[in-house]
Amino acid sequence: MRSPADVTGTARAVLDDVAVGSLPLGRGQFDVTARDGVFRAELAFPEQRLRASGSARIDAGGVLLAEAAVPDVDLAPLTRALGLAPATLGGTLSVRATARVPLAEPRHGDGVLSIDPVRLVVAGDTWASQGPTQIRWAQGGLSLAEFRLAAKNEGLVSGSATLGADGKLDARASAQVPLAMLADMRPEIREIGGVLDLSLRASGSPAAPAFAGEGAIHRGNLLLRDRPETLRDVEARFGSVESGRAAQRSHGLAGRRPRQARGAVALNGWQLGGYRFKLQAQERPRWTGRGVLERLGR
Repeated sequence: MRSPADVTGTARAVLDDVAVGSLPLGRGQFDVTARDGVFRAELAFPEQRLRASGSARIDAGGVLLAEAAVPDVDLAPLTRALGLAPATLGGTLSVRATARVPLAEPRHGDGVLSIDPVRLVVAGDTWASQGPTQIRWAQGGLSLAEFRLAAKNEGLVSGSATLGADGKLDARASAQVPLAMLADMRPEIREIGGVLDLSLRASGSPAAPAFAGEGAIHRGNLLLRDRPETLRDVEARFGSVESGRAAQRSHGLAGRRPRQARGAVALNGWQLGGYRFKLQAQERPRWTGRGVLERLGR
């Protein structure tokens, strides 16, 4: 065999009881064909309605040209089984990727991963992408072009990010989301309303990111299942996030009496840590507690 163009043929493999982590994929089939220097492959798992296809060839200059596609991925069973999101998250997305890699110098390769369309259903509210979401690989680094997700009723999330070849992260995101979506996601919340405005930046390394940002809650209402009073007309501001801690100050009404709250939450990488807060009525301590936001963040 002098070159890949000399390879011609087909192959098929049948896979049984396939699972990725705790996600069962069931029975699958993997097909490969080769002809005229082009290799094509298709992988299908009918039980999960999951299908992926791709092709690759090496041109006369020794450059690998490849592309792949995964259409209409159902997110609900995937995220639920892998524990990446709450059970109230669903939706679909389609992914297409292309790559160009010089075999003699792979680091000089480049590629694009395009996700379009994106349709998410969170607590009954539908979010859709406004244009394709693209991740580019070039010169050993990754960049996420600015993306926008808009809710059908109310809400907008946008962001962008880069990860340099040296491992340095620079990610920015902003969001305006209705707090009502948390009601179906957290069993300890009986009723919740209002709007969350948030801007966040992450830098450093993906394994140990440093966060900075600020946010606010407007026209908030909250009733927990283990509390008798509804906290109404909440106006809260979250200060800069530094050294793994975020300061928070808010005020609202519980019953007919004004309340003020102060607290701080710890951040462990990408996860929320412990939380301590104090709620006061006219400067007199009403009740204190620990761990409430920690439970909400899990």
